[in-house]
Amino acid sequence: MASRETDGSLNLTEEGRATFEHMAAKYRARLQEIVERWSPEDHPEVRTMLTAFSRQLLAQMPRVSTS
Repeated sequence: MASRETDGSLNLTEEGRATFEHMAAKYRARLQEIVERWSPEDHPEVRTMLTAFSRQLLAQMPRVSTS
């Protein structure tokens, strides 16, 4: 599902990428259920924290292998 490069970084295979996308979709759906009754306009500080959190997760996502 992933391979480690000599610099220590991970590369996802296509299967690894598909698994990651599936898991991310499940987490998004669960989060949507949790915040269903939440009004973001009433809690801008939480929206700011969630935006920062999601950006950090995406920045740390392994690369897809091209080989």
